[in-house]
Amino acid sequence: MQALQIRHRFDIHHFHQMAKGGLFPPEQRIELIDGEVFDMPPIDPAHCSATSRLNRLLSKLVGDEVIVSVQNALGVDDRSELYPDLALLRWRDDFYAKAHPSPRDVLLLIEVADSSAATDREVKVPKYARCDIPEVWLLDLPRQRLEVYRRPEEGEYRQILLPRPNEPLSPQLLPQIALKVADLFPAAP
Repeated sequence: MQALQIRHRFDIHHFHQMAKGGLFPPEQRIELIDGEVFDMPPIDPAHCSATSRLNRLLSKLVGDEVIVSVQNALGVDDRSELYPDLALLRWRDDFYAKAHPSPRDVLLLIEVADSSAATDREVKVPKYARCDIPEVWLLDLPRQRLEVYRRPEEGEYRQILLPRPNEPLSPQLLPQIALKVADLFPAAP
């Protein structure tokens, strides 16, 4: 007889209680996805550089109209708390001091993918679609490619774009922002 595999699923409240109780070391990078706790891979220099570049570029472009949130919590539902690399959020004077932003606060979400590309594409992007995040950009560093996911409907993105490097691009909910895909990646040495 085969033993049953026991899985424990948690909600955000339990996840936070476990963290406060010291179950997870403070330096451990984790996410809660559909009630399960997942380790996040270490951030390498290329990932850090891309995230910093995006933060600077987008902060200049949005000014004081939008909050640029870098690697901060996003409560997407009762059983999931994700940490996207960048999120452009609706402005709030308190900068979300009382509660983490939710999907309705997100104007654009960006995941920087290096070793995490498969997980970002196969786990996180579909999760964002199920939670109606309006637009997700997946910056695939190894391939030097941007994937744009738009129009979530019935848990899937109905529009997926692969813009070319010199193609102009604007987030759907922020059409005043115009950039080129090549601006998102480091210049070739």
